[in-house]
Amino acid sequence: MARLFDDAASDDLTISQVDVSALPVSMACWVRPNAVPAASHVALSFRRNNEPRGCDLTLSSASNRAIARTAGGASISGSILASAWSLNTWGHFGGVFPSATSRTVYFDGAAGAENTETQDPFGGSAPNRTTVGMRVQGAEGENFSGDIAEAAIWAAALTAEEFAALAAGTSPLLIRPDALVNYYPIIGRHSPEIDLVSGNDLTVNGATASGHPRMFYPARSRFVPARGVTERTVAASLDAGLALPFAPAGTRTFGHGEDRGQAVAAGGRTFAVPTGNRKH
Repeated sequence: MARLFDDAASDDLTISQVDVSALPVSMACWVRPNAVPAASHVALSFRRNNEPRGCDLTLSSASNRAIARTAGGASISGSILASAWSLNTWGHFGGVFPSATSRTVYFDGAAGAENTETQDPFGGSAPNRTTVGMRVQGAEGENFSGDIAEAAIWAAALTAEEFAALAAGTSPLLIRPDALVNYYPIIGRHSPEIDLVSGNDLTVNGATASGHPRMFYPARSRFVPARGVTERTVAASLDAGLALPFAPAGTRTFGHGEDRGQAVAAGGRTFAVPTGNRKH
């Protein structure tokens, strides 16, 4: 299950906490928009509550473009994808923010043109709110219309190859796990929505459960939690109801026999188990 967001009802997931404090940063989630926005629809964001400072992933009404935006306190700059996103279709949405003078959007593994205008999201008052389905900037706004799942934030600049792996359905848990700061599967069965990495769960405001995109997850024994979240906590979360949605029809997990760097064939594609994976 994912969650369905109604922009008219201002549905969102939120926490007054941001777990990254400097660039580089990468962000990603799966989206299935069901309406063309009047202005913009924000899928994933961290922002300062009362000023334009932070980063977000936004779908624009202008020719249905995906944008990775950085707000520097007074203005906003973005990397825009040349091709359009589609309604009622799951797509993988990502952005990498290596420095104050660089940001690049990714959609379904394809990169947009790098934007190099100077925007420092950490150059003043620190961002203090993480949101899914909208952004804060004084008032809440730019609410999303459609489904969102698998939101993740890394304290690292992911590569094009890593965004391609995510777009192919690889779990964020298998991509740069040492730098993964927040991971919200957004299964739709828990309120608040669980953060499997840092434990900073998202308060649910109205978004209802919906169908989840197909994913490739690590086997339960391969979870390597970080930042104070114990393996017992993860196991309890799975036992509480996350296990079955973590493996929808057509999904497979990486097991003990698949070591770091090994090629794995699944679903007509071949994946390399990331070298950062640890084997128990």
